[in-house]
Amino acid sequence: MADNGSTDGSTELAQTWADRMDGFRVIDATVAKGAPGARNAGVRVARGDLLAFCDADDAVESDWLAHCVTALEHADVVAGVFDFWSLNSGPETPPAPALVTQTCHHLKGNLAETDCRL
Repeated sequence: MADNGSTDGSTELAQTWADRMDGFRVIDATVAKGAPGARNAGVRVARGDLLAFCDADDAVESDWLAHCVTALEHADVVAGVFDFWSLNSGPETPPAPALVTQTCHHLKGNLAETDCRL
């Protein structure tokens, strides 16, 4: 976990997990500017084979990470869908721009063989 100035107690909570889990670390990223800076600080000290990013305001299912790892057996990169509408007051049916449709198709297929054009 890359902490860049959290004041909600999440750093202390994360540290309790780091004390109990091999491979889980909390790093001080307070000099980093914003979420991108914290991510970059974490990437610089990462030691594993895979990287996962989840922000404090992300809502994920309990098995989202396991599904990402499974998907990586068939692709080089895996990404989720940005769902602004279920967490905010938006239209009942969110618009589905071509980019989202194409990206989903691209990530479901074999990355090397899928041709996604807009």
